[in-house]
Amino acid sequence: MGFQPRGPGQPPPRPTALAGGCPRGQDKTALARDLLGHLEDGCAKLFVTWRAMDARRRFPEVFAGGAYLPLAANGA
Repeated sequence: MGFQPRGPGQPPPRPTALAGGCPRGQDKTALARDLLGHLEDGCAKLFVTWRAMDARRRFPEVFAGGAYLPLAANGA
């Protein structure tokens, strides 16, 4: 099953996985298994983006300096 766009008024396919972030105390192993078990719905990518943006907000000094260094990618 590939990506299926939603129509107006249709809820996301799995709203519980990331509905407000990852609650404190949630079993992170179960969350990881759930995200990896449903890669087609995009929640894993959303989760990684959410965690990266949260880290940027909490640790601005880490992201304030430095330079852009592009990475070479190989494969699919």
